[in-house]
This record gives sequence, structure tokens and C-alpha cells, in this order.
Amino acid sequence: MPLLRRKPVPFKWKQTEPPTTDMSAEELVARGYRRTSNAYGLISRIDRPDWVEYMAEKMGRAPADFYNRATGKVDGMWCDHYRAVYSMDTHIVDLKRIHRIPTSGFDPVGFIDVIDMPDSLPQLEGSGTL
Repeated sequence: MPLLRRKPVPFKWKQTEPPTTDMSAEELVARGYRRTSNAYGLISRIDRPDWVEYMAEKMGRAPADFYNRATGKVDGMWCDHYRAVYSMDTHIVDLKRIHRIPTSGFDPVGFIDVIDMPDSLPQLEGSGTL
């Protein structure tokens, strides 16, 4: 009996809308944005300081359920879940920038207050833009 081989599935860029931000990848990462969809070019950040309580309320659980007993911190998978499902601060970026932004999976970066951040972050001398 011959072996059945599947054809490789090529990556298809499914983004249909234009980018919604013109910030560099470095600026987006510093503001807490992480990649939530490769195919559609979506990035999101944790957009509220009480995000654990908000997510607990939406899921019908206690906030303590999201904390790791050993470290006392929220597991990165819950940060990822909040960014992908509940975040209202989501942008579309182009293919050139999407792969320079870290993935959201298991990333423990929580809420970053962007009100105090400058509109443009200073570039280090000799470093290129991401």
C-alpha cells in the first residue's frame, strides 16, 4: 500500500484591512503589544489594570484561580487568553512588522500604562528600527 503524503500547506496572509497604527515594532513591544494572530496581523495588549478581576468576572471564576501557587504571579497563558479574547486595544499591523513582535503565548507581561509613555520612544544610536 503506498504512503499517503499530504501536500504542505503554505502560509497565506489573510489580512484584508489596512494597518491601524504606524508605530514601529519596537514601540509596540515597549507598550505591551504582543502578536495574537499571524494570519490577520493582529496585535493586542492588556488594556486595563484590573484585567485579572475583569477576566474572572467574565469567566465566572475567582481571581485567585489565575495565580500560580508557587510564584504568586499570574501565569502567562492567562495573559495570552486576555489579550486574545478580552482586550479592546487591538491593532492591525503589516507583514513587515508582525513577525518582529513577540507572540502572546505564555508571555507574562501584564498591564503597561501607556499614558505616561511618550508618543515616540527614543532610538538608540547605532540600532536600526525593528
